Amino acid sequence: MDAMIFWWPAYRLSGLLRLITGIVSLFTVYALYEITPLILNLRTAAQLEEEINHRKKAEAESIIRFLESKRSKELLQVKDDFITMAAHQLRTPLTSLNGYLQIAVNKDFEECSPRHLEIINKAQEQTEKLAQLV
Repeated sequence: MDAMIFWWPAYRLSGLLRLITGIVSLFTVYALYEITPLILNLRTAAQLEEEINHRKKAEAESIIRFLESKRSKELLQVKDDFITMAAHQLRTPLTSLNGYLQIAVNKDFEECSPRHLEIINKAQEQTEKLAQLV
């Protein structure tokens, strides 16, 4: 505006523009006064980088925990399958053995001594205990 006044004397317009500029400057000072604490509390680039690295590390740990949990569940399923299969494989001969022992106890063997019957009864009790454990 000052350069224009050199050729065209518009002092009132220049004064008005300076007044408007002053009023806008007052509002700018007030706005800066309000947001200055917020600006001062902003994190630096180093702090942001540190937080990003911390979050990446936490995310990686979370993925590792998830994969470990999934692997644990798979291993538990394999263990359960093995126990089921082993129990079935152990029950089959135990059932046969227990059946033969019951036949031996229920038959009247005149040639069997009381000691043999006692041994058969003991074997039958032990197979029943083993069957319960299985």
